[in-house]
Amino acid sequence: RVQLRYREVLRLAGRWIELVALDPTDEEAHVAIMRQRLAATDRAGVRRQFELLERILHEELGIGPSAEALAV
Repeated sequence: RVQLRYREVLRLAGRWIELVALDPTDEEAHVAIMRQRLAATDRAGVRRQFELLERILHEELGIGPSAEALAV
């Protein structure tokens, strides 16, 4: 329960990189990082984050990114 609470705190604080480090399969955190990088006009960073998300989801869960991730 403590770990779940800690994840909630990270999410509420917008500490996405730490959340991804704790749970690499957290797609919402990856998408938030992608949006932050897009807002900073870091298109290469967005692409790298997407590719990381895509690889992790495939390797760990056997699925692809959501429509929301693809839209970013």
